[in-house]
Amino acid sequence: MENALQGAEVLSLRLRGIVEAGFASVAEEELSDSISLNDFLIENKEASFLLRAQGDFMVEAGIFEGDLLVVERGAEAKPGSIVIVATEGGWAMKHFSESERLQVTAVVRAIIRKYAS
Repeated sequence: MENALQGAEVLSLRLRGIVEAGFASVAEEELSDSISLNDFLIENKEASFLLRAQGDFMVEAGIFEGDLLVVERGAEAKPGSIVIVATEGGWAMKHFSESERLQVTAVVRAIIRKYAS
């Protein structure tokens, strides 16, 4: 598996505050340090890579067709984790269960979705 993150540019954005989900609150801008998206999304850069989701099998888990998945090889899969498993034709995404014998290739660590404007 090729490491799609090697040589990737580090992206940092300023965290400007907190926003309530659902109910309006007094807007308060907080000038904070920048957050590196690489540091926030990627625990082990050398073992991480990106995959693009295809199909609608994982929509109940919040993963939609076209989403980018940050996955990490060698990460510990826990019950309920979303994992990437090796198949004869490539990869498949599944919920991890200790009762199932899966050949886990990587664990999904983050989902990246670009919203249309």
